[in-house]
Order: sequence, then structure tokens, then C-alpha cells
Amino acid sequence: MALDPEHWRVSLAARPEEEALLLACLEAFDAPEPFAVMASEAEPGVRRLEALFAEEPDAAALEAALARGLEAPPPALVLDLVPPRDWVLVSQDRLPAVRVGRVVLYGRHAARAFPPNLVALEIEAGEAFGTGHHETTRLCLAALQDRLRKSRPRKILDLGCGTAVLALAAARLTSAAVTASDIDPVAIATARENCRKAGLGPRVRLLAAKGLAPAVAARGPFDLVLANILARPLVAMMTGLSRALAPGAALILSGLLAEQERALAARARAAGLVRTHMMREGEWIALVFEKPQRKAPRRDE
Repeated sequence: MALDPEHWRVSLAARPEEEALLLACLEAFDAPEPFAVMASEAEPGVRRLEALFAEEPDAAALEAALARGLEAPPPALVLDLVPPRDWVLVSQDRLPAVRVGRVVLYGRHAARAFPPNLVALEIEAGEAFGTGHHETTRLCLAALQDRLRKSRPRKILDLGCGTAVLALAAARLTSAAVTASDIDPVAIATARENCRKAGLGPRVRLLAAKGLAPAVAARGPFDLVLANILARPLVAMMTGLSRALAPGAALILSGLLAEQERALAARARAAGLVRTHMMREGEWIALVFEKPQRKAPRRDE
């Protein structure tokens, strides 16, 4: 969606042992549903959690939701109205380069000569998520490179692409036709600029579309789909994701907390997918599924 002129932010401080439960509560809240949930280190031993809403949330209902499962009273909430750029330009000038396998992600401020054997990509978030500093992006990049050691996809989809960091890495690491889509036109504009700087504009097809819209599905079936978004939309789209995969193709999902693994795996299994493995960094996970090859038709003897 296009960003509203302003939006609501709920923030709270939490102990590290409370982080996973509180993040899950924020993500599951639906009065209204948040469009982004984030965590960062406020100071040693204290985590800062934030949820962003297009409409003003019911603070009392949110406090009650956060209190469930906690032995102590929930942390105090701060609710404020902020301009869109407040949550996307968060100290980017101090973020270091990030390396995951062969892929190095860096901002303009961290540009330097990288070894030629590395895939170096300049990524500026602008008004979109995705600089590579979050655990889920690193997990997706690691899972992508692991998959490419086993197969060479011809068609790849980065669903909910944000800055297109995963699409750009896939385009550099393969010769595949890469599609990157996002519901937010602002994200697509940022992704387009990142593709241009990387010299990969002709290689990555960018689409502003909701989920597996016809314009996205028409680019398939895909040999590999990457989706680093929230658990709720992944569950809702699982059947469609399975249909968008070619036989033998892989689906890499992240944006997930470890405690959400069971629900995602069950939904994927119901959609005919087989889980091959899981990667984990702290409380965050990436799940990898495969769509079975078609069985050869039986011949009457």
C-alpha cells in the first residue's frame, strides 16, 4: 500500500526473554492490524519493540493482548503519531556493511573496494525496508545461497521485495529471470533505484502488486520463491504460493519467529509442500519447502 501522510507507532521496552512473546502478540493484534513489527537493541539488556499502524490502535486492547502469557505486568506502551519517514531512515549512516556467504550489502557511506569473489550490492532503504541488517534478511540470503548449491532456477520470485535486496542477490548469483513484487509503490520505487545502481535493471522485473496478483502469477511458475514478510499473510497465501511453484521448486519463507514454525509448516503441508530444513538466528527463523516432482503416469501392463 502507499504510505499514508502519517501513521501511528506503538513502542515499548522489553527484557530479551520477553521479546519473542511480545513480538508475536504485536503481530497477531488486529484492532487494527499492524503493517510492520520491528525489534532493536535500546541498550544492553533492553530491547525496543515497535509496531506501526495505518489507523490508531486501541491502546487498552493492545495492553491486554500483551499481558497474556507474561508473569509480570506488561511494559508501558508509548503511542504516538509520526510521519512516514520516521521509521525508515533509522541511523542508516551508521550501519556497517553486512556479509552473508558471498553476498555483501552496504550503504553508500560504507562503499569501498570489495574482493572480486564477493557479490557486493549497494542497498539504500530510502522509504522501504531491507538493508540486510535484520536477522530475517540474513537468513533468506543464507537459504538462497544454500539452495543455489543444489539447483539452478530459471525463474525466481521475490515476494514482498522491499528494497529488492533478495532479488538483486538472486540476479547476481544466477542467470534466472527474476521478478520482484511489493504491495507498496514506494518500495518499488526504491527497489528500482537499487536495481539501476547495481546495473541489474534489465534483469529484475519489478511489479507493484498485492500478494500473488494475476500480474505476478503470470510470470510463473517459479523455480524458487523468496518471501520475507509476516507470518499471517504467508499463511493466507500458502495455497497460492504452492500453485505458483513449478514441480521440484523451492519456497523460502522468513519474517518468522521460531514459535510460528509449527503453524507455517502445517499450512504448507496442507498445501502439498514438503519442509526440507529450517535456519535460525536468535528468535528468528527461515523455513525452506519443496514442491514434489510430478509422479510419472502409471502404465497399464
